Amino acid sequence: MQAALGEAGFMQNQVDLVVSCADGRPGLDFSDGMGIKRTFGRHAYFAAISSTGGAIGHALAASGPLNVVFALEAMRRQEVFPAAGLETAEAEMDLAFVKTRRPEKLDCVLITSLGLGGTNVSVLLHKP
Repeated sequence: MQAALGEAGFMQNQVDLVVSCADGRPGLDFSDGMGIKRTFGRHAYFAAISSTGGAIGHALAASGPLNVVFALEAMRRQEVFPAAGLETAEAEMDLAFVKTRRPEKLDCVLITSLGLGGTNVSVLLHKP
């Protein structure tokens, strides 16, 4: 996440939405959440965080590309969608999870993808 921001020349507070790869598996969800907290610091409590994994599960190699499609659609519509399947986050994950669909200005979206076996990537999408 930090490398994606750094390479793109963006600051944490410029990210409007994080599309997390969280899919309901406690270990994966926790490590992605902690990565968001470490990367974003205080802004982790303000940037909207969503996930499609609770609805579609881990789609293996298609997970990352699917999240890119969801992020692009969110940017096109200028609205955030709820974190699928999230009812109550763990106490340590006091982040700005999206609970209901709502309009929101989205100029910059970070997508995380934690693959099986430790292959991890983050992609930053932004409007020119």
